[in-house]
Amino acid sequence: MANFLSGRLAQPLRSGLRGAFGLSLALAAAVPAHATSFSFDFVNQSYTNSATNKQTFNATGGTGSTPLFTRTVSGQSVQLQMSAYFIDTSTAQNKTYNAQLNFYSGGIGITDANESSTSPNHAIDNNNGVDFLVLQFSKAVNLSSINIGWIYNDSDATIRYGNAPGAWNVLPAINNVAYGAAGGLGSMLNPSVIAANGGTATGSRATPNGGFSDFWIISAANPNPIEGSRSKADYFKVASIVVSDFPPLPEPGTWMTMIFGFGAIAAMMRRRHARPVSADGLAA
Repeated sequence: MANFLSGRLAQPLRSGLRGAFGLSLALAAAVPAHATSFSFDFVNQSYTNSATNKQTFNATGGTGSTPLFTRTVSGQSVQLQMSAYFIDTSTAQNKTYNAQLNFYSGGIGITDANESSTSPNHAIDNNNGVDFLVLQFSKAVNLSSINIGWIYNDSDATIRYGNAPGAWNVLPAINNVAYGAAGGLGSMLNPSVIAANGGTATGSRATPNGGFSDFWIISAANPNPIEGSRSKADYFKVASIVVSDFPPLPEPGTWMTMIFGFGAIAAMMRRRHARPVSADGLAA
């Protein structure tokens, strides 16, 4: 009788564990083997929809415009709209203002109202304010890497993502708006901050994160505790970025840990319920 009752009670537990174990395997199998990556290159202003680089570029007025890129890979397309701004850190309000986006041989740079257009000020920098790019995509993506094509002094970057009001291609209304105000840039951003640590070497930098959004920003390091010191400030240009069209996949080790964890729990429960249990004990 005791063994019968023990078996009857243990059976739902075993069934539940087997179900959870099977679900973990099904989830692992259902996740695509790899993400589709889209690379957007910014070194030149004009692109052709060629076989080697199916990226189109449209802009009105060239320099200082709001460019729109389209990248197509294996029949899938993602559009990217870019705009430039800066945070005026000279006051406590930290207001954001429109800035000018420019294309150079080293990539995208920004010129804001607090600086001249000469080098190195036409880069994305945090000297006398913080320059930042706004990247708006036609669908949610993960920003997996940035490629720095030009550096002066240092190149620490801050990357963030969030949600902007309106359609994906509507520019955020943040000109002359305090960063922390309702409707300001700060209200649109997820608390997560991704740091792309710099140095003086150009090239690609991975930006591992769990973000998945159609709204991203890339700025010179913010906050920068030594901002305003030209000898320590960051100046760089973004030559290209790589995004993927669904969230980063868990590492294989993560899946294996989950699967073995469920297996260990099931084994432990089997051992526990294999012990004889008296009917009186069950009634108690």
